[in-house]
Amino acid sequence: MKKLMLLCSLLFVISLAYAQLEPYKDFTTSDEVTYVSTIKVNSNKMTRYLEGLSKTWVEAVKFQKEKGYITNWGLYISDLPNSGEFNLITTVTFANDAATRGSEEIFKAVQDYMAKNAASEEERNKIVQQDYPSMRTIVGGYRFRQVTFKN
Repeated sequence: MKKLMLLCSLLFVISLAYAQLEPYKDFTTSDEVTYVSTIKVNSNKMTRYLEGLSKTWVEAVKFQKEKGYITNWGLYISDLPNSGEFNLITTVTFANDAATRGSEEIFKAVQDYMAKNAASEEERNKIVQQDYPSMRTIVGGYRFRQVTFKN
């Protein structure tokens, strides 16, 4: 029995050593960077929260994608809103690390667009500063890159 246990342990260790992947040799990660936020929206507040997002965050990311400042964005809600630590996910994808830094030019362009095309500054401030905190908790923020395996 001891020999069988020793053999199983040895095979397990060998398989672990064999299974180790090397970056750039076995896989790479994308230049694109995706920021993911996980949010817990309070019960019965999802529709109101989404309404606020449509006037603020969604307007801003649509404009940024149109201008090429970001490559993509996403907004996902859970079919099971009361289970788990979060029930809403937002994503913003940038072409590379440099694009995540932004610039004064981009900042001003987004601000100007929002002032002319989105809800009024007063309404946006009310939504962001007064409404959001009472409706949700930001659970986490993450920075991801896509993994591609080589043959």
